[in-house]
Amino acid sequence: MIAFPAVALVLALAEPSPLPAQPVPEAAPLDVVAPAEEVEAPAPSAPSTEKPAAVDVHKPPAPWTWNIGGIPALAFDQDNGIVFGAVGSVYFHDGVTNPYRLAVSAQIIFSSKLVQDHYLGFDFLNVADLPLRLTARLGWSQSLSQNYCGVGMAVTCDPVVAEAAADDAGLKGIERDDFLRHYYAIRFMNPYATLQGRWALNPLPRRVEIFGGWRGSAYIPGTWADDDKDGEADLSPYPGSFYADDFPQGEPGFASVLQAGIMYDTRDNEPSPRRGVWAETSVRGAAPFWGSTWTWGGANATVRTFVPLLDGEAPLRLTLASRVVVDAVVGDPPIQEIVRPGGFIDYLSFGGSEMGRGIRVQRYVGKLKLYAQNELRWRFVEWEMFGQKFAASTNAFVDAGVVGEEILDPKLAGQPPVGFGGALLLHWAENFMLRIDIATSAVENFGTSVYINIGQTF
Repeated sequence: MIAFPAVALVLALAEPSPLPAQPVPEAAPLDVVAPAEEVEAPAPSAPSTEKPAAVDVHKPPAPWTWNIGGIPALAFDQDNGIVFGAVGSVYFHDGVTNPYRLAVSAQIIFSSKLVQDHYLGFDFLNVADLPLRLTARLGWSQSLSQNYCGVGMAVTCDPVVAEAAADDAGLKGIERDDFLRHYYAIRFMNPYATLQGRWALNPLPRRVEIFGGWRGSAYIPGTWADDDKDGEADLSPYPGSFYADDFPQGEPGFASVLQAGIMYDTRDNEPSPRRGVWAETSVRGAAPFWGSTWTWGGANATVRTFVPLLDGEAPLRLTLASRVVVDAVVGDPPIQEIVRPGGFIDYLSFGGSEMGRGIRVQRYVGKLKLYAQNELRWRFVEWEMFGQKFAASTNAFVDAGVVGEEILDPKLAGQPPVGFGGALLLHWAENFMLRIDIATSAVENFGTSVYINIGQTF
């Protein structure tokens, strides 16, 4: 996976269409909300000989409905260049399961920096009417410009170092320009697949779930192109790059990662909560026994809290959202595994659109990670149009992190990375959100980064 901004313009949302009716589950696992029907007691009156009308409490289940969210991808990001493509989701609703019963998503993304990020995935709740949720994704990502400035907090990504390396190599003209552009870059291809399951031990409003899954990622250094004109694909790092100095052959191999954990969830609304807690802890590992090139293990604890400061409807809806992450890895994973914290949600860090906004993606790499994010979320307007509900909100945020090279020898020298900025969000039927973040950071000399993504950050 590549840390990737998606999107810019909403296309269409289909009107809900009826599907064949399905039986309502007897129990209410996961997010099922099926309140009993209330019958108002009659006011006292004179005795009557008429029998009260019978109340039918065995209503047939509501028909399934569906809706579509689709957007063309057109954006710019300092890490990926000009982005174009498309992202879309189809949501299926059974009338009782929130936020949906099944979601199928697909993405096709290219960029001017020859980045690709394509996938097909699904998220299925109450599988076979059991308290089971399954998510899966099959994808392909490729980057010619992923960042690598070294390991630890003291990295600088200093262009002076790149200039000195070009001087030592005696490069001039176009060759020198290409060398400098790629000095802090990694090129690689990454086909991957994920499968995760969650089993509810206790339903909402205080849901407890155990979860587990597998992620397989093949890392192929270089590109299928023949830029050096030697008649073969360039399946190697950029010659003379900072990454090539540390990993001359790249890091080819297959990461087969198993993960298991437990989570506690009291959020009132999964896509965009205004109150509640979502906490999880997990362990993960890779070993040759289940197909991995590398052997390593990790542990993660993540806590997300949502506190309503103003608890009304727009514009009187203000929420303080926070996320704290502690993650540690032992063993010898490749760089693209080190930059992935564990937990149920997969993302890259520190730096990029999900953790460390305003800082180039995965600038800070280390086996020990301590992260904190705070967002002030204000939902300031709501409206209806074409039978659909819409809303707009804005976020002010701060992302901070500490990264250590090793658990027992973190080497925490250097400026702590902090990014900050603001966001504008368009909410469509609650499940679909288009988010535009603008961020900056002192460690990037206050350059501006713009990210366009789907959904809240957390």
